[in-house]
Amino acid sequence: MAPIAFIAGASAGRIGAHRLTDNFSGGPGESLREAIDELHLDATAHIFMAILLPILAFSIYLSVLQYGRKRITPSMPLFALLGVGAFVYGLMRFLILRRAIDTLREGLDAEIAVSQELNELLRDGFRVASE
Repeated sequence: MAPIAFIAGASAGRIGAHRLTDNFSGGPGESLREAIDELHLDATAHIFMAILLPILAFSIYLSVLQYGRKRITPSMPLFALLGVGAFVYGLMRFLILRRAIDTLREGLDAEIAVSQELNELLRDGFRVASE
């Protein structure tokens, strides 16, 4: 499956594409805005995972304890470890994504500032060439 995705990506010219040149025809910062929006969705999913998986682990523990077979006794430390592990993982991923979002926002602010300065130069009669 991976070779097919690689060939499809290579034929579309997307291999090695950088986020700044990916959507070059858009307005200033358009590709960064899209990347920030995608990271916001990922961060939201990870924070929900950090909240809901410990609750799910506890509810599974209670279900097995109440309705499980009498020969099987659920291990509370196992379910607690599962819940705490899911919480820590989700929280760490959320914090990493928040740092990435902050970095992209700074890049977006810088790109918008450069765009505004170039627009002022254009108003003053200068020619601005972009590559």
